[in-house]
Amino acid sequence: GSIQLSAPGMDDYVVKPRFTPAPDTDLVGVCVWDDYVEGVDQGAGVAAWLSMFLGKDVKLLGMGPDFDRPTSKKYTPKQSPAQAAYSDGFPLLLISNASLADLNG
Repeated sequence: GSIQLSAPGMDDYVVKPRFTPAPDTDLVGVCVWDDYVEGVDQGAGVAAWLSMFLGKDVKLLGMGPDFDRPTSKKYTPKQSPAQAAYSDGFPLLLISNASLADLNG
């Protein structure tokens, strides 16, 4: 699979996700909230595209084969542990249309 990035004033960019580091990339240590994990650098090309659009130096990271960020045991039933990836704290977050309308005023 691939991911196509599009933005106003930019040529589209297609990324083929990497799940293991390529010879020219490394695992990158990142902090997501209070969790420290490693991500697979998706390469200089997509970093340049995103950096140009956002106006600052950034990298796109993906989850590697050893990625481990379990959800909080405080809120997750013991019989159904889950992985949170790079999301807020859980693999699925929900919001209602009424809450979105209130948020967007």
